[in-house]
Amino acid sequence: MGVPILITEMTYEPTFAFEEKMSPEQFNEHLSDIFGSAVSAAIESGNVHQITFWGLTDKWLEDVNWYMIFDNNAQPKQSYYIVLKTLYEGIK
Repeated sequence: MGVPILITEMTYEPTFAFEEKMSPEQFNEHLSDIFGSAVSAAIESGNVHQITFWGLTDKWLEDVNWYMIFDNNAQPKQSYYIVLKTLYEGIK
């Protein structure tokens, strides 16, 4: 349709029936796949003009099971680096 798309409040809310069985390493890999796939699809569409995240860290989400690209200590997670890699490889 040619309408510019803006992705706002990107985050990940897991379905715990699936994620509860994962180790922390497996979950981080899964989270990286989710964010990487979303950013890749946005780039491939050629029509996404902006991506913003709901927040930067998990710290303020004490009772909310949403996940960001930085941990509770504002340190980048594996998903942060996947987003950067995907942007670097996809934007020419």
